[in-house]
Amino acid sequence: KWSCLQDNALLQVKNLHPEETWKGVASQIPGKHTPEQCRLRYLRIAGANKKGKWSAEEEKQLMELSQTYNGNELKISKNFMNRSQLQVREKLRNYPRQKFKLPKKFTLQDDNHIL
Repeated sequence: KWSCLQDNALLQVKNLHPEETWKGVASQIPGKHTPEQCRLRYLRIAGANKKGKWSAEEEKQLMELSQTYNGNELKISKNFMNRSQLQVREKLRNYPRQKFKLPKKFTLQDDNHIL
């Protein structure tokens, strides 16, 4: 759970040092919070999450990252400063597999071939 003191410290650190990595930010916040917890909390309290329709540029970036990271939602979401992991997950799941070229599930033949 985050306190008001921690929220204020997080906002202050990020506003004073916008280029600081989340690992660096986490090291300056009282309490034991991971870099990912700091990132998510900052997005929530700073109102930085973009809502609504995805732009064509965002969709293009999402398609490219989906191929690069093999559909890994967490890795993909770290490349979107204004979209949460949940938003990325929902966008990926609500679009056809062909659009994002997500990997298909292995068939029994694939398993036998690998083994």
